Amino acid sequence: MGQTFVCNPATREFVELPQGSPNVSGGQRVAFGFDPWSGKYKVARYFFRSYSETPQADGQGTVLEYCIGHEILTIGDGADAWKWKATMDPPYAINARTPICLPGFFYWSALHSITGHGHSKVSSHVILRFSLHDETFTVHPNPPCRGFLSNNDMLCELGGKLCYVHSSSPWDVAIWLAEDGFSFCNWGLDFHFECCDLIISSFCALNILRWCAFACFGGTILMFVSIKNE
Repeated sequence: MGQTFVCNPATREFVELPQGSPNVSGGQRVAFGFDPWSGKYKVARYFFRSYSETPQADGQGTVLEYCIGHEILTIGDGADAWKWKATMDPPYAINARTPICLPGFFYWSALHSITGHGHSKVSSHVILRFSLHDETFTVHPNPPCRGFLSNNDMLCELGGKLCYVHSSSPWDVAIWLAEDGFSFCNWGLDFHFECCDLIISSFCALNILRWCAFACFGGTILMFVSIKNE
């Protein structure tokens, strides 16, 4: 694991966080958000103690073996501040995708299962919601549009809700919002549109776009398009 810093944009100060538990996986993401129950900001990270994907002997599938952990750090004063504390282990292997942070909760994309092998390998994903109140995980499905978080799709926050931006083709964008409860996560298709701008379409033809919704107000959604170097 490399160095991790927290930045205060008001003071432009950076604070280096202490090293967490060793991670055998090269991918790493960190969650940062506000805990309304303690009134403090917290950081969370996952780490793999071990991880392997082995093709089955018949070549028809993949055996996934891993051991994953999760820990949090509290920013502020107190005896427990600025120290990594182990939580319960995540029930599934967390993907190296940026987590979504809403007040009191962190949302991670996770690998549920793998079928097939090689070019025929298909992954199934779920969403893990980590509660800062009781430090437990609950498992929730992806929206019905897709069973895995593809490179063209993105989890984000929109209007204070968990949002899934789904692109079934480079020209087609659907925005799903979660009506979140304490033990459930119900998805609804709120917006859908097709990209028709000539310039944007020229990039879409190369399949190098990733859409993201980042603000919602007065019935208007602001979006940006990132060009992938792939």
